Amino acid sequence: MFNHNKVNDSFSIALVLSFKFEKGIGIFKFKMFPFTKNLREKSMRKRIKRFFLFHLTVVYVGICSLSFLMLHYTQPSPLIDEVFHIPQAISYIKGNFTEWHPKITTLPGLYLSTSAVFNVIAFVVDVPVESLCQPFYLRLFNLLSSVFTMHVIYSIVTFDDFSSRKVLKPKKAFWVTFNLSIFPISYFFNHFYYTDTFSTLLVLMMYRQHLLNNFGKAALLGLCSIMIRQTNVIWIGYLIIDESFQICQKMLRKRKDHILINPMKAFRKLLDEYLLKNYVANSFKNSRYYLLVCLLFLVFLYINNGIVIGDKEAHVPVVHLCQIFYFSVFTLIFGFPHFIPSLKDFLNAVRENKRITLISLIACLLVIHFNTMVHPYILADNRHYTFYVWKRIYEKYFLVKYLLAPLYLFSLYAITSNLDVFKIVQFWICTFICLVPQKLLELRYFIVPYYMLRLEINYNNSWCTAVESCWSVLINCATIYIFVHKEFFWPDSPDIQRIIW
Repeated sequence: MFNHNKVNDSFSIALVLSFKFEKGIGIFKFKMFPFTKNLREKSMRKRIKRFFLFHLTVVYVGICSLSFLMLHYTQPSPLIDEVFHIPQAISYIKGNFTEWHPKITTLPGLYLSTSAVFNVIAFVVDVPVESLCQPFYLRLFNLLSSVFTMHVIYSIVTFDDFSSRKVLKPKKAFWVTFNLSIFPISYFFNHFYYTDTFSTLLVLMMYRQHLLNNFGKAALLGLCSIMIRQTNVIWIGYLIIDESFQICQKMLRKRKDHILINPMKAFRKLLDEYLLKNYVANSFKNSRYYLLVCLLFLVFLYINNGIVIGDKEAHVPVVHLCQIFYFSVFTLIFGFPHFIPSLKDFLNAVRENKRITLISLIACLLVIHFNTMVHPYILADNRHYTFYVWKRIYEKYFLVKYLLAPLYLFSLYAITSNLDVFKIVQFWICTFICLVPQKLLELRYFIVPYYMLRLEINYNNSWCTAVESCWSVLINCATIYIFVHKEFFWPDSPDIQRIIW
């Protein structure tokens, strides 16, 4: 006789065994394949990054298109330095590499790059390359370069292994990248055929490859950036210092020391013979490509008998310490939402360290008194804002430059307090070498140091980022409005003159 109870019992046992087997398989899968969850998370993060980057690109290109058309049709002819940049580029595009304008101080990297791109476009589209030799297309080349710069900035601020600051989430990275992309000085010159846009792109690409530990690629990009602006060699030095610091940290971390917690103790440990040998060997191994580029640059300096190519009389190296003060205030003005919060700490530091504050103030005043320099170009060219600042403020009111000393001290403090211990040394060494030898106060010289600084600081407050966006948009609108509507003439020229940075 058929026993239903046995069947039911057997069925129940089978279910239990099946459940335990499946559970065991599940545990096996969980233990053997935990990375599948990580893969899904990484894939999701990449999709989110691409989503924000796409919308960021659309917003940026849309804004730039409007301002580009407005600025170009206001000034269709070459503007100031374009008077020699554009003819030089056209000569290279046409294959004439023997002509050189004596006022050009930089190497021909920009013109070579433009020539290569334009000749490829002419070949693909099947049009005469001469048809592209117009200010519109040359300026468009720079504008498109700025779009690539924006992408590089986004990839840096969302980089997962950034050592000196917190990694930004895609949403905040969107706003930080947008703010840096519309940084008023670089944003304005992105619309014209100047060397700064392409130079900045290559420097940031170099830095990105360095973060990825692609030292050979970074060195090659650094060499290309030097071909645009010779002073970019300083930022290769920045990478050498950075890599040395990273190696130092890794070695000391193994011995449970950290240079940021106890720098002197870490330094003494580093002097240990075994550690020192390994440190030097590893530093040289990772920096050998950078050192090779620096060596080639020294050969160039020897052959050229100086850093600039042309107009050497107007670009003689000097010791202009006030450039550091100008840069610090420049940084405070354009990035004030991120630096003003340091004011309370600064005032506390002043109260607690009155002697150091007094010494610093006296030193600052002495530098201002004995080292304030004015380049003839500033006083001779009323097409730049620096002319009006100097003529209507610095020269008109004798005490102004001295009254700015406390502001200089605060801005230096605000910048420094936003960097970690070693980045302070690294950043200020390179910025000092970059700016102090320059007699000319030229705001474009501040672009790369400003970017390198901003990429190192933390962005903890969303309101600061939002305020900065509004501030940059306001400045850009004012700058464009003045450029479009403020016209004047020189007595010896029929051309309309306009005011730029």
